[in-house]
Amino acid sequence: MPDDALIALKPEIAAKALIDAARFRAMSEEAKRDPDGFWRKEMRRIAWIKEPTKIKNT
Repeated sequence: MPDDALIALKPEIAAKALIDAARFRAMSEEAKRDPDGFWRKEMRRIAWIKEPTKIKNT
């Protein structure tokens, strides 16, 4: 299955999703364009005991 394949969901499951397909695509493009910046921004969404000091796209 290709990385960009979308699987159809039941509407009641999709309604509970935190992001929709358009937001997923936008986030994927941002991660491809600027992986370090993307993960730095995502890192800020987590309450860390000790915040990471290095961002590395592996």
